[in-house]
Amino acid sequence: MTNAGERRAALFATTPAEPGPVSATLDGQPVGPNPWLAFYEAKRTSIANRLPTIVARMDTFRPPFIGAWLLWPLAALFVLGVPAAVLLAYARAVADDEADERVR
Repeated sequence: MTNAGERRAALFATTPAEPGPVSATLDGQPVGPNPWLAFYEAKRTSIANRLPTIVARMDTFRPPFIGAWLLWPLAALFVLGVPAAVLLAYARAVADDEADERVR
């Protein structure tokens, strides 16, 4: 990998004990496995604004048996399910604490 641009680039990787699917070199010398890439945009934007683009890109890497029609319901289940699961876990923990106090 060669940085042919005018801006500096930073590469981050894991330890050599963790092999990755690609290898990176710096001036012809290996720099370690698992390079980490980050892509930045010129303007700030929210995840909600980028959601259609995110889903379209997820569709590119999906298995053939999963259609794009499934990604939106999965996103909705995640957005609703994770907070609901957190609230349920909290409610159960509070109920268990109250039950333990009644036993004492």
